[in-house]
Amino acid sequence: RAENAPVTLLVPTTSPAPVVVVSKDAVIPVSGGHILFVAEEGVAVQRRIRLGNAAGDKFVILDGVSPGELVITRGNEGLVDGKKIKIGDPALRPAGPKGEKWTLNWNTRRGPASGELLIGKDKSLFNDEPVEIVRAGNDINFIGKLVLPFGVLDLDFNGTIDGDSMGGKLTIRGLPGGNTPVVDFTGTKGGN
Repeated sequence: RAENAPVTLLVPTTSPAPVVVVSKDAVIPVSGGHILFVAEEGVAVQRRIRLGNAAGDKFVILDGVSPGELVITRGNEGLVDGKKIKIGDPALRPAGPKGEKWTLNWNTRRGPASGELLIGKDKSLFNDEPVEIVRAGNDINFIGKLVLPFGVLDLDFNGTIDGDSMGGKLTIRGLPGGNTPVVDFTGTKGGN
């Protein structure tokens, strides 16, 4: 502690809500702000955006892009507004990671919450973000990230797998005020 030291606090003023996030590769700094390009009917359309917090390799977008829009993340450095583009065939892209797919559920003070876990041989994902999974027999541990408007939460899952079900304790870190609740979670295995 230092006397008269500045302190920055992020205090949520609203309930957690889904946010739009994009890869940092999509964001281009320009004079007076940031832009990115979206694909609309074979044309690159420039959008001025307002950035929120950074979370790993992504930015929260507060204004300028809507959910579901196709954001250009590769080859965008030389684009200009209105330039014709060609989107690659998704069928020719390499397949994503394969493995056990799980739906995890837990309850918070604000109600039910869930996340998707893929346990792969080479790569594992939680809500489409890479995670490192530690397994010892049927025990499993990993830390996932949850991006919220006021910051990024660490979700520390410690559980046990029993056939097609999973259960254990979830420790939530990064909440305003330093609260670190521990709640029960359950999981069900889906298709491979």
